[in-house]
Amino acid sequence: MALEYLAANPCGKVKSPKKDSFEAKPLTQEDVQRVLQLLIGHPSPQFSMACRLALATGMRRGEICGL
Repeated sequence: MALEYLAANPCGKVKSPKKDSFEAKPLTQEDVQRVLQLLIGHPSPQFSMACRLALATGMRRGEICGL
């Protein structure tokens, strides 16, 4: 088996894609209170608990689903 060495790395000429900037918009205290009021009496207790957990801990959707 013959080895074919490259003189230069061909991947060195490739430019990586730029990631779009993301700015988080946290909820205000009034927003949190409104969501909590809307969750009272929600027909799905699992959804309600997941939303309360997210509001209380700041966990993301995937983290809550993994829990």
